[in-house]
Amino acid sequence: MNIFGHLSGRKQVGSRIKRSESTYAHAVIINPLLKKKDKILVSTTPWAKNGETTGEVLEINIYNGVKKGS
Repeated sequence: MNIFGHLSGRKQVGSRIKRSESTYAHAVIINPLLKKKDKILVSTTPWAKNGETTGEVLEINIYNGVKKGS
């Protein structure tokens, strides 16, 4: 299961529920957040055709892909 990126928005097999939103960017784990065992901190870089390269730091739930900006 993908929790971030363009494949993360795929539906579960046999369900209409999406696991998380698709994001056209790539991410690098910058902190595994050991005290929050269900979360990681990532730095993102968007895939923009117009040259936009402003990314963001996100806290992502590793079980459901829910993202929270930092």
